[in-house]
Amino acid sequence: MPTEKTGTNPADGPAVSASWADRFPGLLVAQTTRHGGVSPGSMGSLNLGWYTEDPPENVRENYRRLGDALAFDPARIAAGYQVHGSEILRVAA
Repeated sequence: MPTEKTGTNPADGPAVSASWADRFPGLLVAQTTRHGGVSPGSMGSLNLGWYTEDPPENVRENYRRLGDALAFDPARIAAGYQVHGSEILRVAA
């Protein structure tokens, strides 16, 4: 079901369009909190960042837990390295 852009305040409703959902059936998009993982200290439990001081085995376990919670295989995830710029990367299956 497509949504309309309504603003940046979460109380106003969705701030991004989900019209892609009709074009990409089966695509799962999720937003997480930092709760429910194994990463200690400043990593804040459910750290999903590979480029941190968190040991890779913690990040791997956090992705496994996320996959279990959302019923997906973490090996199939597509994620980019966040930068602040104007380039767009197209990901193919």
